[in-house]
Amino acid sequence: MDSVLDKIIALCTDAKTKLGDYNKYKTTMSLATDSTQSIEERDKMIKSFLDNSTEISTCFESTQKSLESLNSSLAELSTVFVSELSQCQNKTYEFNKTVDLMKSIEEEKYKSKLSELSKMTKPDVSKDKNTIKFETFLSQYITPIERQKLEEWTGLKFQKVLFDSEVDNFSQDKSTFGKKISKQQFMCFVVRSENKRTFGGVVYNMINFEQYTDSSVVDPNAFVFNLDGEKSERYLGRGKNIDYALHLEAIDDPNELFSLCGNAIFVQKKGILRGSCAPSIDNMPYGKLCGGDNFKLDKFAVFKLAMI
Repeated sequence: MDSVLDKIIALCTDAKTKLGDYNKYKTTMSLATDSTQSIEERDKMIKSFLDNSTEISTCFESTQKSLESLNSSLAELSTVFVSELSQCQNKTYEFNKTVDLMKSIEEEKYKSKLSELSKMTKPDVSKDKNTIKFETFLSQYITPIERQKLEEWTGLKFQKVLFDSEVDNFSQDKSTFGKKISKQQFMCFVVRSENKRTFGGVVYNMINFEQYTDSSVVDPNAFVFNLDGEKSERYLGRGKNIDYALHLEAIDDPNELFSLCGNAIFVQKKGILRGSCAPSIDNMPYGKLCGGDNFKLDKFAVFKLAMI
C-alpha cells in the first residue's frame, strides 16, 4: 500500500510540475485571445509562443506521458484528465489555432496603423496649386502638341520657370537674368514676337555667368526651333553655332541680353524691343524662326527641363 501511495505521490508531483508549464501556455493563449488586452501585449504573447514552439511541443509530449501514467494508476481521476489529454494529443490543431490567432492580431495591427496614417496624411494642396499655376503659365507660350514635340526632341520634360520677362528684371545694370539661369542644366528658351511667332532654343550644358564680362558655353547638342503645331521644326547647331550655343553679355552692356547658337536668335535688354534671327545654321531656311531678319519682342521665358 505504501509503495502504491509513494508511486501516486511521485506521479502527482511530476504531473503537477509539468502541468504548471503547460498551464503557462494556456494562460498565454487565453490572454492573447482576450480582445480587452492591448494589441501590443497580445502580439508580444503570441510571438513569444512561436519563438518557443519547439520547447512547448516537447512540454506537450512530456505532459502527455506523465498524465497517461497517472491516469493508469488513478482510474478515478481519469475524467479530470480526459480533456487535457485530448488537447495534448492534437498538437497540429493547437498550432494551426495559434497561427490563425497570430494572423488575426497582425490584421488588427495593420488596421490600427492604417487608421493612424489616414489621420496624419493630408493632401498636398499647395503642390497641386503650384502645378496648376505652372501648367497655366506654360500654356501661354506653347500648345500641348508643341510641348509634346519639344519633350520628344529633348527626351526631357518641363519642370519649372527659371525666368519670366513679364515679372523678372532684364534691364541694363539691374538684370537678374544671368544669375537666374547660371549653373542650370537643360534649359529651354521660348520667345514670343509681336507678330505672334513662337521660337527659341534648347541648351543642355550649364553656363557660368560672369557679371561684368560676357559668358558663353559650348554645347554640341544645342538646337533652335520654331513652333507651329504639327509643323514645328528644330535645327541642330553646327561648327561655330555650338561654340556659342548660349552667349550672355555683361550686366552693364547696353544692348545684348543673350543669343542662341551663334546669333541664330538674338534678344536685347529691356527697352530695346528689336531682336534678330540670323540664318547662321546650315540648311535652315531664311526667316524660318522669326519670319525675317528681325522681330519685335513681345515676351520670353526660360524653362528648366528635367529627366522623364
